[in-house]
Amino acid sequence: KLVSQTEWHTVVLWRGLAELSQKYLHKGSLVYIEGRLRTRSWEDKEGNKKFATEVVGDNLIMLDKRGESHGFTNGGPHDNLEGISNSEIPPGGETSEDLPF
Repeated sequence: KLVSQTEWHTVVLWRGLAELSQKYLHKGSLVYIEGRLRTRSWEDKEGNKKFATEVVGDNLIMLDKRGESHGFTNGGPHDNLEGISNSEIPPGGETSEDLPF
């Protein structure tokens, strides 16, 4: 019997990739993310050191078949947005100072 295991990862996307993801992706969307791992640390309110490892995405490919995902039934984004990278999208002006942490 095949047992499926779900794993969740925090993915950080900037500029155009973030905007496209917000607009076209939803819970359960199949995506391929290419990027690098970044581990950051901070101290919580009690003074405990915390760590988080994130995937900082440089490339995004939507893997859902057209018509399979909600809202992608008539052409739409898959025709033009598969294989988007941050290098192809003009900068949006976000800096590390814009981060909420």
